[in-house]
Amino acid sequence: MDTLLSIGMTPEVRSRVADWSDDRTAATVWLRFVSGYAHTIRRVTRTRIAKIADPITDTSPIEAIEDAAHQIVAAIIDETQKPIPDAISDQLAEAIEAVCASWQRSPARQVRTQQSLADSQTPAVVVHAMVLPKGTSGGVGVSFSRSPVTGNPTLSGNFDDRALLPEDSQQWSALAASGLADTKKLQTLNEILGALERDLGCVARVDFVSEDERLWCVDGRPADLEPTASIRTAVDLANEGVISRQQALLGVDPDHLETVATARLSPHSETALTYGSGAAPGAASGVICLDVQAVNDARTRDLPAILVTREIRPEDVVSLGSVAGVLADRGGKASHAALVTRGIGTPAVIGASNMSIDLPNRTISVGGTVLAEGDWITLDGTTGEVFAGNLGLENQPVPEEITTLLAWADQWRTLEVWGNVDNPAAAALVRAAKGEGVGLARTEHMFSGERLSVVRQLLTTTDQRARSIALGELEEAQIGDFETLLTSMDGLPVVVRLLDPPLHEFLPDRVSVLRDIRLHATQGLDTAPLERIERAVSLYEESNPMLGMRGVRLAIVMPEIYRVQVLAALEAVRRRLDAGGDPQLHLMVPLVGSVEELTVVRNMIEEEVHQAGRLLEVSVGTMIELPRAALVADAIALQSDFFSFGTNDLTQTTLGISRDDAEEAFLRTYIDRGLLSANPFETLDIDGVGQLMKMAITKARSVNPEIKIGVCGEHGGDPASIAFFHAIGVDYVSCSPPRIASARLAAAQAAIRDSK
Repeated sequence: MDTLLSIGMTPEVRSRVADWSDDRTAATVWLRFVSGYAHTIRRVTRTRIAKIADPITDTSPIEAIEDAAHQIVAAIIDETQKPIPDAISDQLAEAIEAVCASWQRSPARQVRTQQSLADSQTPAVVVHAMVLPKGTSGGVGVSFSRSPVTGNPTLSGNFDDRALLPEDSQQWSALAASGLADTKKLQTLNEILGALERDLGCVARVDFVSEDERLWCVDGRPADLEPTASIRTAVDLANEGVISRQQALLGVDPDHLETVATARLSPHSETALTYGSGAAPGAASGVICLDVQAVNDARTRDLPAILVTREIRPEDVVSLGSVAGVLADRGGKASHAALVTRGIGTPAVIGASNMSIDLPNRTISVGGTVLAEGDWITLDGTTGEVFAGNLGLENQPVPEEITTLLAWADQWRTLEVWGNVDNPAAAALVRAAKGEGVGLARTEHMFSGERLSVVRQLLTTTDQRARSIALGELEEAQIGDFETLLTSMDGLPVVVRLLDPPLHEFLPDRVSVLRDIRLHATQGLDTAPLERIERAVSLYEESNPMLGMRGVRLAIVMPEIYRVQVLAALEAVRRRLDAGGDPQLHLMVPLVGSVEELTVVRNMIEEEVHQAGRLLEVSVGTMIELPRAALVADAIALQSDFFSFGTNDLTQTTLGISRDDAEEAFLRTYIDRGLLSANPFETLDIDGVGQLMKMAITKARSVNPEIKIGVCGEHGGDPASIAFFHAIGVDYVSCSPPRIASARLAAAQAAIRDSK
């Protein structure tokens, strides 16, 4: 909510302030008052106010300060036809009304969304007396009982003997070193902060004013902490007996466990070029690269690369592990690009507004700024901001206390936490994060890079011998993939999702193919191979591919691809058994909408298990990602060993909105106007999607009490969604490896709250 300062500043009060202090102080307070009144109460634009007030500095003559205040008062009258009232009661009434109205504006709605506060909650308005500094030791400051950055148990903050009001800073230091030299006042602050910390059960913040020999504490509240400080102080306060371990667990934002290990921007004053969805946290600087070849070129020159693209394509996936960051102008937090980048921990901004890519000229345009390939940009995957140039980055050390905090969390939680992987190497990340299994191995991402040409050969040729060769190459490659997965996760469950996406995603776009055909023809080159690709693109192109031939439908229409994957998975199990391992393979069939579909694929899998000639234990389950699957979950459960809710697609198909396009097109507007409390692809839509899940679980367990229930959409890493999953009896959640620690803490918080 908005804040207003110096209400009650009338000409008479201003004269008294001048008599009490001096004319400069009175003029400065008056300028601040009219500036706040203009914007917060009368809604004069910040731009108009800043144009008048920003040139004023500490050294400006009094006449300039007074002239600026006079211009702002004139702007108020110009835009509202009403002067500032002289009566203090009238000013206060207007101020209270304006602060209450700010509850419905965009900044307050964004804070409510971040803190999971309901729109229906009633705001409170606090009115208290203003205090101004005076005297040779006068000044204002902000103090903390412990460092809000590192968590060190030292009195921290800042002090300014030239300012009139306490202000937030991007950097805090030991308070004694910041200019407050009065040892008696430091001791008093330390005592007050210590008492407040014990009372609040968290790091305390006190804003204060020094006036001659007096110390005024004008505000005391819980401090906002950086992730490192949040984790460290929670453990320290519990070990010191100030709070319990349960309170320590509840006092840490789970998202801090993901962001604590990522780079962030150093303090700066740059203005963002554009904004998008912060899809994968962390900050990155690098040179603009518009394709994989440019990324490779940057690497040969030892330059960090930022891949700038319309969307992530299969041929891009192989390079994502080597780029510093990703900037895409399409998609949102649940889009394909977001899932891939978050899974490997690469900072990403998706769905950047006002950005266009000019591939022929190798440039991008953001608003009115044109940048060329090779120019430096900086992005913040946490906030979604994008900047021109090479801004500084900094890393906070990961606190040792995180291990202790997670050990406490594991003692409380009942929900298992597994990990999603896009490639075999990512399984090691799941294991390192103490994930209890792989809940989703996306096999389609294993077909990128050099294997993409094999997939295209399979899809474009009609020659049976060539198809058999391509299938054989894919089978051999997948055996290695699955063997690596099962080796890394030995003794823990690995859920392999059989091929899911539409086949056109493995082919180039039609425009590019037609362009290459024309180019080859004009150069007298053979166009037959390209024409075969064009025919395949035409064959597999669909108006609505996300609801087209993919998942289980692909298994029924083109069973050879699924059969190859099943054979490869079974051979990997056999090899691990021969090596003395403990492989726990689970095969998952995506996009099932009827028990009849699942039965066809299950029969094929069981046939191959039988043909393997030895007893191989392989469970078969399905993703629940269609509303119909939830409605007939009892029938499907009779043919399924486990369910895993694909909440990304279940949200998409239930709400009838595209996870790739909706965020940029209208979701932000809906959230901004209060039509949605949160992005449904980030936090589960409990009233809609959540009720389908609850019903499906009840139906499934009514006929198959032993069925295992999981969630493998990215909602599995969202703290608010995890609380709901805990409540409806989900057995495990699965999320990208960087979010596993956050999910472990969120699961513990859900269990603690449920026990009260």
